[in-house]
Amino acid sequence: MTEILESSSFTCHKDNSLQCAGHMIIKGEENDFVKLANRLRLDTKISGRELVFKTKEECINHHTN
Repeated sequence: MTEILESSSFTCHKDNSLQCAGHMIIKGEENDFVKLANRLRLDTKISGRELVFKTKEECINHHTN
């Protein structure tokens, strides 16, 4: 998980043609797709924020234990 969260983007485990919404939510502006969308003033319309870990540390700890 640490390696995934260190990357600038990550593909969805459900559909490899899409970007991972969880990665985009956790990383925010550190995610290349979020960064690009923000620069182009596009709304990513990402839903499910309540289903994603609030911090990278929570996510890493969950997947490590």
